[in-house]
Amino acid sequence: WGVTKRPNNAMVMRDIDHDAFFALLLERLGRL
Repeated sequence: WGVTKRPNNAMVMRDIDHDAFFALLLERLGRL
């Protein structure tokens, strides 16, 4: 977007591998 002079602090992902994303999410939640 670049509307400020500050460095980027977030990444927007529009196209993701849903299966891999949820597998990773469940793995990380399982560690809690």
